Amino acid sequence: MPHFPYLYCSATSKAVSAEKIEKKKPVPVTLGQSVNLVRLIAAIFIIGSCTLQLIYNNYLPDFKDPQVSRWSLNIIVTLFFISTFVIKYNSHKQLDYISMALYAIIQTYTIFLVLINHFNPFSVILLILVMGGGTVIITNLFFYWVQSCIIIVLLAIQFVSSEFNGTLMIGFFNILVSIGIFGAVLFIRLRMMKEVSFSNSLLKKSTTVFSYC
Repeated sequence: MPHFPYLYCSATSKAVSAEKIEKKKPVPVTLGQSVNLVRLIAAIFIIGSCTLQLIYNNYLPDFKDPQVSRWSLNIIVTLFFISTFVIKYNSHKQLDYISMALYAIIQTYTIFLVLINHFNPFSVILLILVMGGGTVIITNLFFYWVQSCIIIVLLAIQFVSSEFNGTLMIGFFNILVSIGIFGAVLFIRLRMMKEVSFSNSLLKKSTTVFSYC
């Protein structure tokens, strides 16, 4: 058919233009979350925080954990959990921004715990758990390394200014190793997501070309 080359070129040009537009899109910071998943994460944090509070009060009386900061954080997360039932979020971007803000607050709080407890193993474990959970929602490697650099600088200042002991060294070393491991896991996950997205784009291009044919 004489018009077949024209249609093929038209379909190909549309696919190429769609690819150019897709490349120009900014890389999102977080992975789009559903409302139910965000509710689950908030509920787990609230229950876990209250449980840890009871355990630390009974078995670790020397552990420094400001009550005002902890309960203020619990109230903020609880209000956000309730808001998911009251407010109808029209887009995933709103949930992404709120989830990222909550993650930043929780991350800051755990760093604060590590600093005031001088690399206590239990505070280090909490920080590592929060960092590991953050790699589930973060989809921007640059943001992760900026966050990691801030954590390393703050902890390094505390490490240098404090009296040297084995607890400080082991805690600081564990955090550095965790940052490297989580960074590698995040890199591999994002690479796999990119390959899957590229395969889907190729499939859409071939489907478009054949539909025009």
